[in-house]
Amino acid sequence: MTIEKILQKAAKEIYHLRHPSILSLLVRAAFKEIINSRFGTKILHFSAKRDLYNLFLFLVEYDANIDAVNKKGNTVLHVASQYESTAIAEVAVVMSKNVNAQNIDGDTPLHYSVKYGCMDVMQKLLQSGADINCQNHLGESPLHIAAQCSDGVVLGLLAKGGSCINIENKDGHTPLHLAVSSNCKDFVEILLQNGANINAIGKDGCTPLHLAVMKGNKEIVELLLDRKANAHLKCFYNSEEGYTALENAVANRNKKIVALFLLHGIILERIYKNLVRKAPLRESEKKTEYNFDDIQVYKENPEIVAIAKPVGKWTKMAILNNELMQRLARLIQEEGDEKGYWELFVKAQSSTQGKYKGRGR
Repeated sequence: MTIEKILQKAAKEIYHLRHPSILSLLVRAAFKEIINSRFGTKILHFSAKRDLYNLFLFLVEYDANIDAVNKKGNTVLHVASQYESTAIAEVAVVMSKNVNAQNIDGDTPLHYSVKYGCMDVMQKLLQSGADINCQNHLGESPLHIAAQCSDGVVLGLLAKGGSCINIENKDGHTPLHLAVSSNCKDFVEILLQNGANINAIGKDGCTPLHLAVMKGNKEIVELLLDRKANAHLKCFYNSEEGYTALENAVANRNKKIVALFLLHGIILERIYKNLVRKAPLRESEKKTEYNFDDIQVYKENPEIVAIAKPVGKWTKMAILNNELMQRLARLIQEEGDEKGYWELFVKAQSSTQGKYKGRGR
């Protein structure tokens, strides 16, 4: 029987019998049919959106379907999670037959509570058995979501509450990758403290260190290097031969980040491997003696950079010897580049620069 016919019948009873009990039954029956229609679902979700607790209870009393979905596949729990309607969420969690319902994007109410920062609702969902590692259609778990846009408290609760700390999304990225890409240093620290793999490699070949360099985030690069991230791993994103994080920093001429690598004792591998002399001294080298412990010598005599390149092979005389480069790096960090320290580095590695050009994102 359609709603219109039920209401017509109710009207006839009012007119002919004037019987209030019959009218009540008929109106109740009509309302039940309305409440479980698409329109009724809209009202139910509206009550959660505006946190209208009494309206929600009234609808529930008339057997509203808690698990009814809208066009986006969201249940009332999704809506309550999005708009932080905690009291409504508490009732819905108990009545729902599926607290892990996924919408058209694969997001569960837990994903939403994390995404929109509704910690109270998140805790209620977890207490009611919500799957903490459920992945949406992008392969993202609630921890992936938290690593990008949540706050430290939510991220910490998930990290310590049973989340798979190194779970990968469809790009092979862990929550640590996403925290780095989002420039969230505090989140990076939280994840590392809870066992995140600092050298995790995504499908694009990038480690968190590569991403930190690409983002130009000096603080996160320093944090990862301090935590002993492997700086020798190569990323093969748009490259057949691959490149390290330092090579990427060089290609993008990021002076401060290059200095950080040098301060940690890391130099360009392709140059370092050729530091041992493989050719006799040139005449120009024999005629001039330099004090190579004095950085000023390199500044005043830039020609020595070119001298130390017999047949393209670098020698110990080259500017890139480890001890000196660390000293240069400290000067770049402390004094900036006003005195031309960076230019010395550029000249020293210019023969290899073309190989790494354009590695940034």
